[in-house]
Amino acid sequence: MQNNSACWMKWVVLAFSFGFTDLVTAVEGKKPESICQFDDAAYQSLLFSPSAPVEQEEFAGLGVLIDKMCKAMWANDGIGIAANQIGVHKQIFIISPDRSIDPSTLSYRVFVNPVITHSSQEKICFWHGCLSAAGKPFGKVATWKTITVSACDGSGKPFSESFDGMSAIVIQHEFRHLLGGNYLQVAKEFKSMEEARQLAKEQPSSFMCECSGPLLLYDYQLGLPVDKQKKNTDPSDIRKKQKK
Repeated sequence: MQNNSACWMKWVVLAFSFGFTDLVTAVEGKKPESICQFDDAAYQSLLFSPSAPVEQEEFAGLGVLIDKMCKAMWANDGIGIAANQIGVHKQIFIISPDRSIDPSTLSYRVFVNPVITHSSQEKICFWHGCLSAAGKPFGKVATWKTITVSACDGSGKPFSESFDGMSAIVIQHEFRHLLGGNYLQVAKEFKSMEEARQLAKEQPSSFMCECSGPLLLYDYQLGLPVDKQKKNTDPSDIRKKQKK
């Protein structure tokens, strides 16, 4: 997709028209099938701890997992999903931001053992929701405007690429899953589904804007693998450590 302001605003409007759930729209009071939920005690360890790296010998059978992730993402109208959201504690996520413009597209990108190697000083604030936070409010958090990611694709082939716009936002949302935790722990401002929908229709430029809000990946050290990061800060202390 094109990464410019006009396209972003179109994305916000279309997202609410088509009901995208992962990142943008949360399912009101309904827990999506096959998606692990943050408030389910059975998945606390899985969703709140760093995911393990995919080992070289595991790539041969990775196609089955990728297929399962895609089906779960498409079935729940998502535009991104991490492996731990379907019960697999491995460093892999999929993004499909083009579905925000054309919900019939089946295109997607696979990121295995991703590392964010570079980020811009500029940040973008966005109202996040999540398939694993069904029925929960949206939270406004910041992500880096541009990032460079080194990872492997589903076949194990390494790549390094820069991203901006919605792709960068979705990648950082999914990367948060791999680190453990979610936007609800970081955000200071929240909106209900109806309030977020109204904002997207009446003030789309406010749904995504440059700002200095709390950073979603506040605890990530650039250039280090997910499993090499320092232990996450206790969620109760996160807001105290965020810049106002």
